[in-house]
Amino acid sequence: MKKLSSTNASKSRNVSLGKFLRNHRLQNNTSQMDVSKALGYSSPQFISNWERDLSKPPLKILVKLLDFYGINKKEFIEYWVNDQRAVITKVIYKKAK
Repeated sequence: MKKLSSTNASKSRNVSLGKFLRNHRLQNNTSQMDVSKALGYSSPQFISNWERDLSKPPLKILVKLLDFYGINKKEFIEYWVNDQRAVITKVIYKKAK
């Protein structure tokens, strides 16, 4: 599986978690069914829901996904903190108007 390089991490900062996960699945040439089986799910529906941002994977599963895709955990944390900062900032300033 491909490691998340610094350039990939910075490019990924502008995408949702779902798109981030989908991009890494596609980079690794795996199907949603492959991922679901590797995580112990019987259906790819969970992966589909995560990739479409309808839900988020539980943190324990997220760690398994990072390992499965070969994503550097420290760089992922940086991505997620920045993503959440953007979401929170958007909500706060939208509410302030």
